[in-house]
Amino acid sequence: MKYLFLFALIITFTFSGKAQKTIQMEKDGGVYKIACLVNGVKMKFIFDTGAAAVCISETMAEYLYENDYLTDEDFIGTGSSTVADGRIVDHLNINLRDIEIAGMHLSNVKAVVVEGQKAPLLLGQTAIKELGRISIDGDRLTIHNIDNNYSDEEIDKLIELAKNHMLFGREAAAIECFLIIDNNRGLSDDGLRHLALCYQSNGQYEECLQICKRWIREYDRTSDDKEKTFIYGYMANSFYFGLKDYNQAILWYQKFIPLFETHNYMSKFGVASEEYYLANCYYKLQRYYEAKSMFHNAIHDQCSYTGITIKEIRVNKVVDERLGEIFYDYAYCCYKLNEEPNGDDLLILAAKCGNEYAIKDCEKYKLNYKQTSGGLFD
Repeated sequence: MKYLFLFALIITFTFSGKAQKTIQMEKDGGVYKIACLVNGVKMKFIFDTGAAAVCISETMAEYLYENDYLTDEDFIGTGSSTVADGRIVDHLNINLRDIEIAGMHLSNVKAVVVEGQKAPLLLGQTAIKELGRISIDGDRLTIHNIDNNYSDEEIDKLIELAKNHMLFGREAAAIECFLIIDNNRGLSDDGLRHLALCYQSNGQYEECLQICKRWIREYDRTSDDKEKTFIYGYMANSFYFGLKDYNQAILWYQKFIPLFETHNYMSKFGVASEEYYLANCYYKLQRYYEAKSMFHNAIHDQCSYTGITIKEIRVNKVVDERLGEIFYDYAYCCYKLNEEPNGDDLLILAAKCGNEYAIKDCEKYKLNYKQTSGGLFD
């Protein structure tokens, strides 16, 4: 109740003052893209100061309409425009009820539906002018003179509230607090790190990556290895789990794991997890020998953390879910390398650890996982 009251108190105050906000855009070829939420739908627009209006494709308009993000009332007539080859074409005019950019909301923005299924999404002047005074430095967009509605005391209370939300697993609420803080005071290296963690925990991997990149640009040179370890881990996990970009994930796991092992900031369980994810990156890229080496390391570190020995697993004394998962994927890596005896032994170890998929496969291939066995690790 204390924090609910605090939050209700904070949002009722209004104060004068101005601030600015810098947004990291994404370079894509010769253009820069900016992440937005349009009526709650994630999109990436080319930031185009030369476009008269926000433009979306017929495909996107159809998707928004079919999924009730656009209603009949949002279609506000027709118009005409000149395209690149000089032709004059007709288009639909629509009203976008809400465009959210880095926590800022633009209401009732006029947009046009451009013919062609693959027409690019453009953030044009009907939205840009609502941002007020802006400046662009490469891939960094700065919005000036943002209303600052919170005092220093209220911002301090918002920081406390954000941390409380994180403590109880309310990442979405914590994100809202951090964005308010960022819009008013900006975030410290610690604040950016916590915001990145919230985005990752909430499954918002692209947003997590953008915050991590901002942290690296602003704080990587001056921060200690502990802070770098967290950020590198968030980068790696976002590429692995969210974007499925395994080459990029490998690069960041390779930065993360040595720092993690050298400084031992967290438990060895974490190292085993990241080594396991790195092994799977190699596996998905068909780099099986590298995957095999990393699966082996992950098993060693997981055993070190838990105190479990392979001998105990073989005589059916212990069950460990994470080890079962690693053994199972390691087995199929060995099969890819035509190492069937090793694969069979690992599949049996996975089954002994309680892995359901391994148990089914052992039964299918007549591998007796219930008796004492010997093999690869002996």
